[in-house]
Amino acid sequence: MDNKVRTPIIWFGIFMALMLFQTSYMRLGTVTALVTLMLAIFTAFSSGGVSFKLFYLPRESKILILFLTFTLFSTLFSGSFPSYILRYIAQILLCIVLLAMYSLEKPEENFLRFVFTVSTVIYALLTIWSCYQLGTTRYYHDSIVLFNTKLDPNFIGIPFVSASVLILDNILEGKKRLINLVCYVILTIAIVYTASRGNMLSLLISNILVLSVYLQKNKVSIVTKIIWVMLIVVAVVYLSKYLASNYTLQWERMTVFGEENDNGRIELWNRAFNAWRQSPVLGKGLGAMTRIYGKASHNTYIQLLSETGVIGFMLFSMFSMRLLAKTFRVNKTYFCILTGCLLQIMFLDAIDNRCLWVILCWLSSMPEQREWDYYEV
Repeated sequence: MDNKVRTPIIWFGIFMALMLFQTSYMRLGTVTALVTLMLAIFTAFSSGGVSFKLFYLPRESKILILFLTFTLFSTLFSGSFPSYILRYIAQILLCIVLLAMYSLEKPEENFLRFVFTVSTVIYALLTIWSCYQLGTTRYYHDSIVLFNTKLDPNFIGIPFVSASVLILDNILEGKKRLINLVCYVILTIAIVYTASRGNMLSLLISNILVLSVYLQKNKVSIVTKIIWVMLIVVAVVYLSKYLASNYTLQWERMTVFGEENDNGRIELWNRAFNAWRQSPVLGKGLGAMTRIYGKASHNTYIQLLSETGVIGFMLFSMFSMRLLAKTFRVNKTYFCILTGCLLQIMFLDAIDNRCLWVILCWLSSMPEQREWDYYEV
């Protein structure tokens, strides 16, 4: 097997590394992301990895093509395109093209796993530093600044939680435990600073799934499993008490609902359902919730219903379910990542978000055959 990483995968790795580089200075965040994204697509064709004559379309690609086509038609019918439309199109096209290159080779998957983990830990360190500079209020939900740009903590939590799954898997498997333990603590602290219930819930569920997979794979006795469960319960209880007493405002944000503290998602969801009932088949077009109400729906699935109708919602659900089934067969660690990711987007509108599509593109390109021994970070 060739140990080289193909050029399109290298460019995709760079795009992955830039997922949270979203500086507003001269729009460099957007420009660099789009340039690397387009270079990944261009080199896939120019290097011979993808042929126009023999363009391979697995079922996932066909679903994505239908999804992209329908959502664009729905948005065109609404008469207004959102500002993110080019980014949205390019990210889905990248996913389709990577799937057309067949599956990732082992060195390429090791390369992407390494790039994703290292870049995410760096972003987590920058997040902690950004929060630390603010002083002692310990309420940073609206003030996390990376590269001179304020970022939504809900979005940056997507790679943080996904990387925590990879690192916890390394710890459980005994791979460079000390460095991985340090990285895990860094990511956990960064997630706490996001003050996002979606991030914390996804962290808890995806990490418990990783532990469950490990215990099942290694055929651990029922007594050991019970001990692990008891340890998790104790850890969750004490962590909750610690956060509630030392990070009061963040804890309130993660646990208290209501319009007054900017957690009025139920009202936003009701508005989105009202919009969907007005156009149940086509939806109101991408970006409609922000255009009509001035606020997003804060739930990607409800966003899809209101903006792309039942058809768009079903197509995205079909793609997600197929990807869940694939990762469950191929590598259950990645199944845990995807599960956490799909849970997180219940709390934010992420259909155009690069962090979401980085993970979807990556996992879509996984081979079908077998599990590998991955790079040890």
